[in-house]
Amino acid sequence: MFVPAVGDMNIPVRIRLIFSLFVSFVIMNSLDMPLPSKPEKTAEFIILIFNEIMVGLSIGIAIKTIQSAIHVVGLIFSYQSGLSSGMIFDPINNTQGSAYGTFLMMSFIMLLIATDMHLLIIRSIQFSYDLFPFSFFIQNYGSFVNLITKASSDAFNLGVRIAAPFFMVGIFLNLGAGILSRLMPQMQVFFILMPIQILVHSVIFMLILGSTMLWLVDYYHDYLKSIFG
Repeated sequence: MFVPAVGDMNIPVRIRLIFSLFVSFVIMNSLDMPLPSKPEKTAEFIILIFNEIMVGLSIGIAIKTIQSAIHVVGLIFSYQSGLSSGMIFDPINNTQGSAYGTFLMMSFIMLLIATDMHLLIIRSIQFSYDLFPFSFFIQNYGSFVNLITKASSDAFNLGVRIAAPFFMVGIFLNLGAGILSRLMPQMQVFFILMPIQILVHSVIFMLILGSTMLWLVDYYHDYLKSIFG
């Protein structure tokens, strides 16, 4: 559900299910840890399954939430550059999104696969059984809630920090347009400012694209290490 590329909405459910079963089989044969005793009652068995599902969901949601910072950057760029109305279909989330946000997300996933980060995620799933033993969620559910909350806050803060150049340029452009409209009321400032605004933001986007994407990959790697140690 949450692994990059494989867990995207445009991937058929059957392929995602086969992939998850295959990964589960591989991890099951590579685990070297004591298994819990066989539950004697059906309720205990259900609680054990619920515990494992919630651990996986909590970690997956936190990892997926960090990726939403890229959509924040795309939306901020679209609004600041005046291209917010240019929405296109986002195949990753199966919904409408900004063109630049979709481009950034697809570039990010491509870099994750190129740097074998998806393999690190699978290994992290294997290590999670050592860090979070059976019945760990029920005893420490507050920590997982804090994990998801912190991931949401970090994703928004990360997106705003990356989009800070667009904020600054947009403020100065709008400030200059406001002064110009007061000095020359008869001038159509909107029609003059719009192409300049798009051009300036596009140039800045191209200048910071490479370094931003590499920094995002490093941040994603460090975030995984902070969760799994």
